[in-house]
Amino acid sequence: MLNSKFKAYAILIIVALLMILGTPLLYFALTASLSEGEFVISMAAIIPTVLIGFTYAIWYMRKHFGPEWYRLKVEIPPEVRKSPRARAFKYAGLTVLIIGLALGSWFKDPMLAIFFMATSYIIMYQGAKEEAKYFPPAARWPREIGYKIILILWLALLIGFINWLLLKIIPRP
Repeated sequence: MLNSKFKAYAILIIVALLMILGTPLLYFALTASLSEGEFVISMAAIIPTVLIGFTYAIWYMRKHFGPEWYRLKVEIPPEVRKSPRARAFKYAGLTVLIIGLALGSWFKDPMLAIFFMATSYIIMYQGAKEEAKYFPPAARWPREIGYKIILILWLALLIGFINWLLLKIIPRP
């Protein structure tokens, strides 16, 4: 049987690899083409970001929860896990994600899919935020910081999407 330290690091590594490899694969699925230059650009952008996030996650967990951070368990009360409000947000977000990926693949437009994916993440974030209300303060605080960061990133993506739409709509001289 695997110990909890190995499981914690294995999960972090698997998530990091999925983030690294998922970016070019998603772009390929949405555009049906991926040149060598696009692959290199996506790798150059995502690998440092994921490595910084991976390092920060381990440093943060060690700093706030000690060297045995991987043994930290958060007990979610059953009424929170089965909360109809939290579930509704999570399933609605998942539905928007699937619709966005389908529309992005159909129209071969990655910006459309990325916008729907970001929107679905914000909807699912509302469900997670609903669950976090019932966590103990030590477990709630890191999640709330993460939720705020995700919200800021989504707003930046929304501004970029509106800018992209305006550039497509307004004719250039």
